Amino acid sequence: MEVKNFEVDAKKQFVKIFVNTTLFPLSVVQSAAYAFIDRAYVQLEGDPNTEIVVTMKPKDSKKANLKDLEIMAREFNNELINFAVYEMQARRNLRLREMLLRRAVETTTQQTLPPQQTLQPQLQQPQPTQPMREGRRREGI
Repeated sequence: MEVKNFEVDAKKQFVKIFVNTTLFPLSVVQSAAYAFIDRAYVQLEGDPNTEIVVTMKPKDSKKANLKDLEIMAREFNNELINFAVYEMQARRNLRLREMLLRRAVETTTQQTLPPQQTLQPQLQQPQPTQPMREGRRREGI
């Protein structure tokens, strides 16, 4: 028995994909939809807490037949898995990426500053002032 999460309307040349958001969050659905915008008109609707309905209509509808629409729906399902795994890996590697970035910035900063210079501002020594000549009065004194 084959279970499908999509319906194909070959006459109107579109496919509706029903996405369970307990498996695929909205960000994953949006990423998968974005992968198709070059070749299909994509519409998202529904409740992000339960189910999102993705409607796709090929931009070149002259070529769209039942088989093509079904392939598009199945490819969309593959993209859902692709982006779900990508997000999962990104969360897993977040600390490592932050650590590597911090290390790269620190290394770059140390290499670009002259040896005496640090990131903290140096206190400047006050410059000696010129003694006043006799005959000149200071105003306000």
